[in-house]
Parts: sequence; C-alpha cells; structure tokens
Amino acid sequence: HTERLFEELAPVFDLVQRRIGKDAQGVPALRKSVRVEIEDLDKQLSQLKSEFTKKHHEMKECLKLIDDPAEKFVIEIPREFDDAKQHIDDLIRKKDTTLQQFKVVLANFKAETYRGDSIVVDGQLKEGNPKSEMTSEVWCKIWDNFFVPPERVLSFDAKRQKSVIEPRFCKDQPLTVESLALLWGLTKEEPRRRSTTVCPRKGVPAATRRRASA
Repeated sequence: HTERLFEELAPVFDLVQRRIGKDAQGVPALRKSVRVEIEDLDKQLSQLKSEFTKKHHEMKECLKLIDDPAEKFVIEIPREFDDAKQHIDDLIRKKDTTLQQFKVVLANFKAETYRGDSIVVDGQLKEGNPKSEMTSEVWCKIWDNFFVPPERVLSFDAKRQKSVIEPRFCKDQPLTVESLALLWGLTKEEPRRRSTTVCPRKGVPAATRRRASA
C-alpha cells in the first residue's frame, strides 16, 4: 500500500520545489513553489493561439502580394504554419485532457473548493473565502505540506539541514519512505562510512596502513 501511495503521488511531489532560506524578517523558512500549474498553461496556450492567429493572418496577406506561385515563401511558409498549428492544437488538447482529469480527481476527493488565504482589509486580518476554487498549485502544496511540513524541516539544526534534509528534500531527489522516516524521526540517520583512501605506493587503504604502523 505504501509503494502504491508513493507511486500515485510521485507526480505531485515532482512538481513541488523546496528551498530552505529566510523570510523578510530573517527568520528561517521553507519556501515551496509549483513548477507547472495547469491554470498558467491554460493562459499561456490561449495567448499563444491568439498570437499565432494574428501571424497567420499576416502571412495570408503577404501571399496576396506575391504573384509567382513558385516563390519559396509561397511553397514553404504556409506548410510551416500548418505544422505549427497542428502542434498548438495538440498542446491544447493535451491541456484540456489534463484539466478534465484534474477536475475528476478533485471531485473524487470532494475538494473542488478550499478556504482561501487570509487577507488584510482596512488593517484587519480576515479569513479567506471558504469557497475559493481549488487550483493545481494549492492542491500540490496541500499534499506536500502533509508529508513534508515546514515545521518538521525547520526543526533540524542548520548542520543537519545542510547534510541530511537538503540533499533529500531540496535537490530534486525523488521522495522516499526512508527520507520521510528520517524527517519524522522514525529512524536514525544512516552512519557515515569511514574513508578508505588508497595509498598511491602500497595500494592498501590508508586506515589499514596506519593501524599496521602503530
């Protein structure tokens, strides 16, 4: 069951980028960002489609000014525009499919909405909208915060954050059961292996030579 859970959540964890740093007040903080958001893709592809339509219209106007049907522009450019249109349409179809699949997942969890972030109104902090529409960014962070809460990461001292936490959680490494066990204190850190530097002349480990000469 654990392996299946991590297999199904792997795409979510892969999207979340974690970085240990400090906030504006100099307090240690764990920053999380989502690399790809479906909503952003929707806006970007809509803009791309609009720009393509404009350029396509300009290309057609240019063709009207060319009398020679054997002109290289007349032969090659319309074909390239057709290929580009096919690529854009394919991207839009994939985006629409992904967006629909995301909505199905939200419906299965009954998580189409969430309580939005608190906001400041007239100098007073007020609760967020309890019916804010769920986004892919919020959805990914909810799951990531459940398994990798910032307070757990920041509970380690600076030395262990650098040597243990950052390599496992902040260097784009796949999230594993072992890493989470370390984070939650369910297992101890693996002991460091002793260096076995080989002596260039004798061809034996330096540690062994030291013991032999003692």
